[in-house]
Amino acid sequence: MTAEHEDDEDRGARFDRRMRLIWASIIVAFIALTALQLLGVVRPK
Repeated sequence: MTAEHEDDEDRGARFDRRMRLIWASIIVAFIALTALQLLGVVRPK
């Protein structure tokens, strides 16, 4: 019983870590795009 519970927690922690990585990359990409637009490198459509 306890082993299954620990496995579930491990899976949840791994999922949280992956989500955090995905959100971090999205935020970094968004900031980079905004900075490039402000610098005039990328023309907003």
